[in-house]
Amino acid sequence: MASLEAVARAAGIPTRVRVLHVKGSFWYPRFRFSRWFIPERILLVWPQFHVGEAWLDFDELHLPMADLVATAQQGFRNDAESLFEAVRNQPVDFTGKTCGLMCAKPEHDLSMFVLKDEGFFDTRDEAFEHFGSFQHTLRGRVFEMVFGNRKST
Repeated sequence: MASLEAVARAAGIPTRVRVLHVKGSFWYPRFRFSRWFIPERILLVWPQFHVGEAWLDFDELHLPMADLVATAQQGFRNDAESLFEAVRNQPVDFTGKTCGLMCAKPEHDLSMFVLKDEGFFDTRDEAFEHFGSFQHTLRGRVFEMVFGNRKST
């Protein structure tokens, strides 16, 4: 996501990030055998892109949320593909946008995992400078040593 933001900025598209503290349990399906290393909360830096006259969330770059909800076979379960891959064909909704859509299913709404919305920052670097990252905790450092720089499966 950071690379996509950099490419957008290089192309003259303004970006910003929404900072969410997400329950560590959100990541349990992906990391089944290493749950005890996952911190209780993790900082999620969710990019937005200024396209036309409005800010467009990362989760709606490919299709509007209503279209994703209407065509998705299931909600994002975080047990196979990454967030980056999932936004192409299913709702990845941390902010409750799917709640008002008649065709939405409860599993489309991931806002139950959000502990706190910290608002917007101009850059992800600014957000990490302000909040730090989970790698500053013992559990986070161990997790990063085991899983850092590995390709998603």
